[in-house]
Amino acid sequence: MYRYEFGPLLHTERIAADDSPAAALLRAFEAADVDVEPDSTDALYNYVDPGALDRLFRGPRSGRDSGFVVLELWDVAVQVSRHEVAVYDSLAVESPSASDTTTD
Repeated sequence: MYRYEFGPLLHTERIAADDSPAAALLRAFEAADVDVEPDSTDALYNYVDPGALDRLFRGPRSGRDSGFVVLELWDVAVQVSRHEVAVYDSLAVESPSASDTTTD
């Protein structure tokens, strides 16, 4: 299993039931004062499909309620879940070692 180690938290943006996770993501960047590309909505498509992100976490409750997506956008780390977007200063990912994946 991969292990994520986030740097300092810059901002957390709550996602209301009738809110779009993609819109909350852009609000979180603005609130965290992250230097994003001009015309952020269009630039977001260069990293992730906002419609796909919305479909993952909107709609009827499902097994995805406890899931999350981790992205690196505009030199920061982002964790998106059904309920919030968290923006972190950095992200380190530790991949599983061979000893972690062996079975007896």
